[in-house]
Amino acid sequence: MAVTIYCQVVLYFEIRHHEKEIAAQQVSVKARQKFLNDKKAFKLTTTVLLILVLTYSPIMVVRILVVKPVLYSANFTLIAFFTATFAVVLNSPFNPIIYCARIR
Repeated sequence: MAVTIYCQVVLYFEIRHHEKEIAAQQVSVKARQKFLNDKKAFKLTTTVLLILVLTYSPIMVVRILVVKPVLYSANFTLIAFFTATFAVVLNSPFNPIIYCARIR
């Protein structure tokens, strides 16, 4: 997940660099349209990555709390673990919703 986030940040800075370059120079309509399409794809991948992080972060927190003796009750540990696992499973239904919302 860290590699994916790193790549997303690098991509963001590249897009910003190209955006400034296009604003400073006169570029053909075709090149400008290609850049706008790439920018839309970047927004989509950012949304998907954000949903991924939001759905996987509860399981990471629960695993840290289980390893450290913070959660003492076995029942509470199981409830927290299954709730966090359910959040991970919710990642799959979110992806089609994101892609359908993107299509007009």
